[in-house]
Amino acid sequence: MHGNPLTQCRGFNLKAYRNAVEITQYGVKNNTTFLECVPKSPQASIRWLIQRDNDRRKEVKLNDRVLSTELGLLIRSVQQSDQGLYYCLTTENGFKRTVAKIRLHVLSEAMVSVLTNKQPSPWAWGSSVHPKVLLATFSPAENMAVQQYCKERKDSQKLQQRQQQSQPPGPLRGDLAKLRPLLDRRKSRNRRHHLPKV
Repeated sequence: MHGNPLTQCRGFNLKAYRNAVEITQYGVKNNTTFLECVPKSPQASIRWLIQRDNDRRKEVKLNDRVLSTELGLLIRSVQQSDQGLYYCLTTENGFKRTVAKIRLHVLSEAMVSVLTNKQPSPWAWGSSVHPKVLLATFSPAENMAVQQYCKERKDSQKLQQRQQQSQPPGPLRGDLAKLRPLLDRRKSRNRRHHLPKV
């Protein structure tokens, strides 16, 4: 009743992919990965597009290695060329909708072995990988989250240090306050009973 008929016209929603929420997913080279896409309607047809390095979107070529299923895209043996931004488009009665927008990062086996290498310290692998190399595997949003976390952590540590330095030892409270006079009395009694040696 209050809808805009233009939004139902064919071709109007071709740029709807801009509004879809982008998800980041990691795959390991030569391993299997699955990009999930569940259409809202079982009658909708699914089409996958990929965009590599700000290039134009192209249709994903399906073969024995890359399979489209009812629930998503199965890549049997991930290669470096599979890295990019995937769009899952559904079409029903001429109406198109982007159901999923997945940015796939392909990690080399060497990177994974460095990240999962078990050494005495859980962060020892960090010394062998330059931080910029490690952060390059994350999306810009994840990089911002890491930087925000580090900033908040550093600020809270500085605040704790300032509080510890500025606080003199305060008065005893609770049970300790009651215990202090008893200990003082006991010490004074002990002193009375011990006579100095001549």
